[in-house]
Amino acid sequence: MKMQVFAISLTGLAKSRLLFLDISLLQRGSEDMINIFKQSYRLFFDRKLTLYEFSVTGNQPSQMNGGKDFCEWSKHDRELAHSIGKIVEFILGRYGKGMVDLALAESFLEKGEDNYEVSSLANRGRMQAEAGGKLEQCFVADGILAWLNIQNGKYNEALELMQRFWERAQKENAQQLLPNIRTFQIRCALYAGERALIAEWMETAPDEEIEFRAYDRFQFLTKVRVYLQMGRYEQAYNLLVKLQYYASMMKRTYILMECDLLMAVTLYRMERDEWEPFLDKALTKAYEYHFVRLLSREGVALQPLLARTKWPADALEEEPALRQAFLKEVRSETDQMARYYPGYLKAGQEDVRLSDTASSILKLQAEGMSRADIAKQLHMTEANVKYHTAQTYKKLGVKNKAGAVMEGKKRGLI
Repeated sequence: MKMQVFAISLTGLAKSRLLFLDISLLQRGSEDMINIFKQSYRLFFDRKLTLYEFSVTGNQPSQMNGGKDFCEWSKHDRELAHSIGKIVEFILGRYGKGMVDLALAESFLEKGEDNYEVSSLANRGRMQAEAGGKLEQCFVADGILAWLNIQNGKYNEALELMQRFWERAQKENAQQLLPNIRTFQIRCALYAGERALIAEWMETAPDEEIEFRAYDRFQFLTKVRVYLQMGRYEQAYNLLVKLQYYASMMKRTYILMECDLLMAVTLYRMERDEWEPFLDKALTKAYEYHFVRLLSREGVALQPLLARTKWPADALEEEPALRQAFLKEVRSETDQMARYYPGYLKAGQEDVRLSDTASSILKLQAEGMSRADIAKQLHMTEANVKYHTAQTYKKLGVKNKAGAVMEGKKRGLI
């Protein structure tokens, strides 16, 4: 009898762990998630299964594009919230508190639906998360409210909201949230063109050349935008290639749309004709979900591309009138964002400042001197010269001496 009970408990443990993997592993996607939740609910209710806690948001300021990509659910948001919302919340326990209202708020936000309803749902979800839920869900709520403020031209209020949440996260020692909270502040700063704050963040942002971690995706997507603002298009392009590969492999539909959109902007600024197919892909996929604000959020950076696009190209294409209506809505909201933030991602060189030593080394490099000769002339070790040149290359966004000399001359540093 004891052996039989033991065998049953082991079976339950194995099922619990398999279920945990089905729900939590990023690469599993979310296609079969509805059936998984429905089939598991009764076993959870009868306490035959348990689920280990895990961050369903992945510490991102997003419910729909957090630990997993739930874009597909957005197509039937109200219906799914009504049919399986309570089941999902029950199975996820503390991480499920406020999840349904927050998911609806974000879905409506992306679709450009009523701002009042978005705000009401986000605030209600936040209150539910406060009452026995997790701080990660509060981050989602404040993220939605911050985007709503930005959409309405109130970037200062968005920045203040993130600052208050930063202080709370520090107080509660939620270290896992701090990098993405700070990154959200930088997203706000990009709309205001606060270059000093952005430059300071770039000093500590993860370096994609050293290690590309999927966990840092929100920071990397922000870094792409910073590169665009700085006019460092090659760096933006190279980072986007990595992000696109990740998004494709891990079935991250939302990030793939975002990458295609940013790639279109990058290639357009590089004066390469390939920009249009990437914009077409982004528009076609965003239309499928009616994600107006994924596009319009890029405001003045996207405006010239929308003015030149031929999408939808084929007059015989399915639903041409609906597609044209979608494009009209995107253009309208994009124009509004451009009026609010005319300097957003405005291309310009960052203000690079070199120390006297680094400046002297760069000038001697421009004269064709070797590292050994520079070390002798400046009474330094070669290792010290190498360190300063590496720092200069990083600041100028180049990879070698020739690039540094060329960039230095363009910036008047030589």
